[in-house]
Amino acid sequence: KTIETPDGQEIPAQAVIITALANDQDIEVLSAPTLLTLDNQEARIVVGENIPFITGQGIDAANLNNVFTTIERRDVGVKLTITPQVSEGDIVILNIQEEVSAVNEAISAQLVTSVGPVYTIRSAETTVSVRDGRTVVIGGLISNSLTTASSKVPYLGDIPYLGRLFRTDAERGEKVNLIVVLTPHIIRNAGDMAVVSDRSGRAFRETLSNEPGQGAARSKADSIPGLGSPIINPDIDPTAGLLPPRQAADKHF
Repeated sequence: KTIETPDGQEIPAQAVIITALANDQDIEVLSAPTLLTLDNQEARIVVGENIPFITGQGIDAANLNNVFTTIERRDVGVKLTITPQVSEGDIVILNIQEEVSAVNEAISAQLVTSVGPVYTIRSAETTVSVRDGRTVVIGGLISNSLTTASSKVPYLGDIPYLGRLFRTDAERGEKVNLIVVLTPHIIRNAGDMAVVSDRSGRAFRETLSNEPGQGAARSKADSIPGLGSPIINPDIDPTAGLLPPRQAADKHF
């Protein structure tokens, strides 16, 4: 059977299919690096890719048909830079620079190849003070996007009211909130260093023993230390005593 359109064309009759799909995901990908640095020395970590970007083009004066391109490689992903300063009373002043960048595939696909990719960037810079062994929570890099896509049967999907039976509309909302949780620990002696090294080694071995994908995604915000309540510098150490007291650490000698 066929259906005749208003302009006289005939198209095959289509069965009406009603579909409903609801997808709600609450996934937080966690990265828990450990940075070791000296007092007043910068520590930096980058998790991402090194992507080439076109910075300029030119023509060879000797050969006008020879066009050369200048390329600069940039780190795209999650970048975190921290500079600690230890003050009196075991207070640590942290100068923090955080940046999240990603290639915008939708816009880059619409541009000519010679222009290169387009990337989005979100960054923040702040200075906070926190006591040794306490946790500070830094957030605010939030992005919210809503995209709408529609697929329909030609002609029939454009009919007012009735066209909804031959058209499928889909909305996709995405909200990303980046939260950085920092817990500084002052390493006073070799005993403290041994404890940190041993704990990092155990965590690394546990990561290798897990199945692929395990430990990388969590569905509950309370799985992050320090996020039980919106408190800056809480009184409870969320790491459950990563470093022992100084008296206990001295026993390693």
